[in-house]
Amino acid sequence: MVERASITPKVFKWARETAKISLAIAAAKVSVKPEKIEEWENGEAQPTIRQAKILANAYQRSFAIFFLPDIPNDFQPLQDFRKKESVELSTSTLFINSADWAAPQLFTLVHELAHIWIASTGISNHITPIITEIDRYHPIELFCNEIAANALMPKEYILSLDNSDFINSKSVFKIAKQLGVSTFALLVRANKLNKINQKVYSFLKNQADEEFLGFLERESEKGKTKKTGR
Repeated sequence: MVERASITPKVFKWARETAKISLAIAAAKVSVKPEKIEEWENGEAQPTIRQAKILANAYQRSFAIFFLPDIPNDFQPLQDFRKKESVELSTSTLFINSADWAAPQLFTLVHELAHIWIASTGISNHITPIITEIDRYHPIELFCNEIAANALMPKEYILSLDNSDFINSKSVFKIAKQLGVSTFALLVRANKLNKINQKVYSFLKNQADEEFLGFLERESEKGKTKKTGR
């Protein structure tokens, strides 16, 4: 049985529109007709989890954002002020202004400082640690990611960690919090330094993703309770 993603339709639609992706392009990404995308955005049907993940990547959004109870109300177009001709940034950079997750913001901040240090303009839609398809990314962005990773997660410290520190995502989160980085950033760093293998990395990342979705569901329920007063 195909597992469906219980997305929030209006958030799903908002993600596509603010990413400035047409119905036709979105449909092509998951090999369906544009009408099917409209059905998902109107709440008449639901995409599979696989389809939702593909579109999250296409929209440059976190997969988890599709499950938010409502559209983020603090969104506003951002400008790249590091060069004279300021331009509107992609909405995927909304991570950078959010107060929800201070750890990812810190990684982004150091990444951007690295741009200033090397006097390089431009901002990437991928200001996150990456582990696959490295050839797709600009060398400067990769370099700035490495600076951020080395500054916040020193090699010596990561290699000194015990294997038991990577027994589950909760233990990884505890260490990540101490370092001021996200669980994902720490897992990528540990994998690249061969502290954990790809199998362990995938297991812990999936576990962390599931826990985050659980967090969003609990927050959604809290929001509903406040609205109804029950």
